[in-house]
Amino acid sequence: MQNLSIICEEYPFIQYCIDVVVNNIQLNDELKLQIDEKRLARLLNSSNSKPQWFDFSEIALDRIANPAQLDLLGHSNEPVILIKPDTGSSIYLFKLKKYETSDDMFYGRDQKYLIEKCLIIWLSNYVKLGNTEKENFEKYFQVCKDQQFKISELNDILTGLNLKTEKIYTALFNYFLKEEILPESKISLSDSTLDYLQSRDWDFAELETIAKEAFKIASKLSLSPTDIRIKRYFLQEQTQNNSFKTDLADNDKEIFESINDVIPEKQPELKLESKPSLSKLEKTKILLDRYELAVKKLMEEKQAVLGKSIAKVCIPEISAPALTDSINKHKERIAECLKSYPDKWQNLRNNYLPIQKLNYH
Repeated sequence: MQNLSIICEEYPFIQYCIDVVVNNIQLNDELKLQIDEKRLARLLNSSNSKPQWFDFSEIALDRIANPAQLDLLGHSNEPVILIKPDTGSSIYLFKLKKYETSDDMFYGRDQKYLIEKCLIIWLSNYVKLGNTEKENFEKYFQVCKDQQFKISELNDILTGLNLKTEKIYTALFNYFLKEEILPESKISLSDSTLDYLQSRDWDFAELETIAKEAFKIASKLSLSPTDIRIKRYFLQEQTQNNSFKTDLADNDKEIFESINDVIPEKQPELKLESKPSLSKLEKTKILLDRYELAVKKLMEEKQAVLGKSIAKVCIPEISAPALTDSINKHKERIAECLKSYPDKWQNLRNNYLPIQKLNYH
């Protein structure tokens, strides 16, 4: 039995790695106090050529001091993996460190997949080096470079998948809330929100309900009316028993099938009194109030009243295209407001050409 301490330096989440032979298990004095050899032998005899994950409690000598740490989906926070290389009679046991919270380390499906691939690559290179010349520093250095490149490649793939997932759910929320939000508003989802949304497949009707309820809470707590951050504890708890029944098109199913399950962290549900939603005309009045204040400020500072200057001094600041787009989308309701409230927004009526045109519409 070898204690392969070098891998612990390269992968800090690994507590130790040992190689064992099925019919000749030999543990050092320290591991003999932690591992039950009989239980380990049973696992080794039942293992096959594929990597095998299990919880450390299955081989722990003291099972009372090391109870199984599994969540509802069977994920362990103190996992062990057995890997058998294509050559040789040894099986390699990797014991991963136990972390108290998921903020430190989370062994979910994606993380285990990445860890497994990295360990297989490392182990194949280690076995090759063991059969040739370990003293050959240049060759070993090249192996390390190849390994780091592969890890970087896998990280890029995982990052790309996470970005695609975020874009999908953000687009869905914007679609569901198109009647609720202002034209220049920006919806964003927190990491914990994305984790929860990926916890299972949702019906569109169910997702729409979640999005609208979360938006009511987020818009009430947000410091900016145009920057709405949807956090995990704004989302209603949903169960399989009360899920909606909605038939999805084939392309909709493909969207959700591409998203990996992530274990959501349980958070207390936040309950707030519901706030009546604004009518479209009220939203338009809010826009005109904002732009009126901006024009007033420009005139006090003796600056030109242009679209780009109005956009720059708006609170919060917006882009000039967003200003033009909001006026075009609201032009009929803007004309109605200008007609219904002839004494309001005088600076805007008299000094900004697009509003002047609508004033005489």
